[in-house]
Amino acid sequence: MSRRNRERTNLTVLIIGEGAVEEAFLKHLKSLFVVGRNPGISVCIVDAAGDGNIVRVAEKRTKNRAYDKVLLLRDNDREMTATDIQKARSRGYKIITSDPCIEAFLLQILRQTPPRDTDSCKRTFHPMVGNSPTDPRRFGALFPKGTIENNIQRIPDLKTLISYLIPPEPKE
Repeated sequence: MSRRNRERTNLTVLIIGEGAVEEAFLKHLKSLFVVGRNPGISVCIVDAAGDGNIVRVAEKRTKNRAYDKVLLLRDNDREMTATDIQKARSRGYKIITSDPCIEAFLLQILRQTPPRDTDSCKRTFHPMVGNSPTDPRRFGALFPKGTIENNIQRIPDLKTLISYLIPPEPKE
């Protein structure tokens, strides 16, 4: 079999985080699960710079480039408009909503009960990453690959998120 026939086509994935903290965590996960020049998958991580922009950013990014999968990671501390939900669903975008915010989701991975409000979640989580929650390197000590893998079955949204970072099994 020629080399060309053995090569797999890359699965192209676009993951858009609502803000800079989501982007930092997503980049950390990408560093753990999409290692090196993985021939099975190409993952693009983008910061939407605010919840009101997440669907518009996805539309703009997918306008001139086709992605096999698109995932939006957003906070639940502000309502997403019915129009944006409809647009996302009609375009096949998967939406993961952190309740009330990404920091609560991260605290759950660490097996901590998150506070119910966004500000308290931020006050609890940000010191854990040296008050630099937008730096992907700060997530390494708190979220090594084993910690993520040990929580995949316990946290369905984490399982979904990781599934977007793993290439499909090669077809024989």
